[in-house]
Amino acid sequence: MRKLIALAFLLVAFSARATFFDTTWDREAYRWQTNVVASGGQLSTNAYLTGTRFLNHVKQWGVRPLLGRVNLYLGSNTNAMLCPIIVDWFNTAVDDDLIAFAAGDYTEATGLTGNTTTKYLRPSKGNGLGLGSFTSIDNVHMAVYVRTGSDESSYACGYASAGNVTCGMPISFAGNTYIEISLANDPVADSSGVGFYLSTRLISGGTTNRVTYKNGTSIVSSAVNTGNLGSSAFVVHAFNSAGVITAWTSRAQSFYAVGYGIPVAKVAPYRLAVRTVQVTMARNVE
Repeated sequence: MRKLIALAFLLVAFSARATFFDTTWDREAYRWQTNVVASGGQLSTNAYLTGTRFLNHVKQWGVRPLLGRVNLYLGSNTNAMLCPIIVDWFNTAVDDDLIAFAAGDYTEATGLTGNTTTKYLRPSKGNGLGLGSFTSIDNVHMAVYVRTGSDESSYACGYASAGNVTCGMPISFAGNTYIEISLANDPVADSSGVGFYLSTRLISGGTTNRVTYKNGTSIVSSAVNTGNLGSSAFVVHAFNSAGVITAWTSRAQSFYAVGYGIPVAKVAPYRLAVRTVQVTMARNVE
């Protein structure tokens, strides 16, 4: 009996230890919380610990160096939600801004819900975030978490530069999801898609890896090698077509990220880190 009690105690202790180390103090999490407050927002204890856990996970699992900008869509209002937790990549501002959204379009429980005519999120404010300022088409990724599915013809994020490249995430666009990182795109049937989507292009060891993953599984890939990142600004909840915003999405989304190319070995841990955020905030749809 004593051995059973001792075993139970150890299991509880190790569980508590794992939770502690997942949510222990992190410099970037503290900086994020400070910025949220300075921007007029608030983070609950649960939201702050969720962000801290995300940072600890991506650092423990070797994903953090590949992340240039990450927004977890956490906080009590849009002032908080517009403060990304990772801001290595920024042009004119650390925070994001919203175009045409109303305050009621965001809740922490559901993410940010757009429309099909006017609403989009602009990373780094001002002229937006130009991915070509930070990396190349041979080493790039975009990721989003889609909470509500449909087959409307819209983009989760992306941009095009005239004569250069289309770099975006058309998810379940008329029932098809595409790789769109280059001048060519390859559709696959994907109706009303939800969950974690990751598109990446990476040249490593002489092999071109151009893949779109859905919830950790490759759904379409190719070795097309053409184009560049151009100079237009990356936007979320819509598509920036060489300076003209179009293809707005009415789907709810609760995560976006951009960064360097994601190798196959890092896809699963990346997805797990993002999924843990969604599960913790009771908004997971996978």
